[in-house]
Formats: sequence, structure tokens, C-alpha cells
Amino acid sequence: WRRALGQALTIFTVLVALLAVFLFGGTALVHNREQSSLAKDFRAKAAGMALAPHYVTNANGQITGVAPTKTGEPVARIQIPSIGLDEIAVEGSTSNQTMRGPGHVRATPLPGQFGNSVFVCRRSAGGAPCADLDELRSGALIAVTTGRGIVRYAVTAVGDRKSTRLNS
Repeated sequence: WRRALGQALTIFTVLVALLAVFLFGGTALVHNREQSSLAKDFRAKAAGMALAPHYVTNANGQITGVAPTKTGEPVARIQIPSIGLDEIAVEGSTSNQTMRGPGHVRATPLPGQFGNSVFVCRRSAGGAPCADLDELRSGALIAVTTGRGIVRYAVTAVGDRKSTRLNS
């Protein structure tokens, strides 16, 4: 039984090691492939003036509201040169969406609209696009490209992970 236990532990150790390799290597490949696809989609939608937000109009052509953005749809390009971040963000913040790129929390306004936009981004697995977010310093510039243009922000204060403030 000792031999069987030793073999079982060896198999378990190999499986855990393979899982770790996939989480930190394989998911990065998936993320990079998704970002490439999203970048093409983002450029095409930007050229066709079809990026979110999508407006609802009445019979007279007057804007009556904003239509919900489809989950997984590209909503913004986020660039933070000081940490080398250049990502296409998608609508939605579940694990499926954040594997593709930073995810916009649906209950918050899109960037460039009135209010605070919230994004969720991976710091370890899934390509770890936001691994260096803690390196942001006061004065760092952030550019967010949306269907309404480019919104520029500057980091004005840095503290714990929950207290970084931005001004547009």
C-alpha cells in the first residue's frame, strides 16, 4: 500500500504542476489570442462608428436612452504607458470576460459617461495584464478610447489598492 500511496502522490504532484503551468502560461496564450481578436473587432467598430454606447432613438430620431451593451463586446481601449498596459476592455466582469481582457462592471457607466466606471482586471493568471497596477504613481497618465473619443486621466493619489484616485 505504501507503493500505491507513493504513486498516487507522484501523480497528484504532476497534475498540480501541470495545472500551475496552464494557469500561468496557457491562460496567457488564450488571453493574447483574445486580445488580438478584440483589437481587430474594436478597430472595425471604431471605423464604422459602432462602438458602445449604443443609443436608442424614437420615431422622430431623438435619442431616448442608451441600449444595453452586449456581454463580451469591446467597450474601450485602456492605455497606461508607465506600466506598459495596452488592453481592449470588454463588457462584463465574469471570469470568462476577464480572461479576454479587463472587464467593465455592467452596473457602472461606460468610460466617458457621467459617473464612475469600474473595471476588473487580472493580476496573476489570464495573461496578468494588470500585474503592474500597484506600480502606478501620482501623475501617471491613463488614456481610455471609447466610442465617444479619448478620455484622459491622471493618477492624483496612490494608497492601498482601494484608494487610487483619478482625475479626467
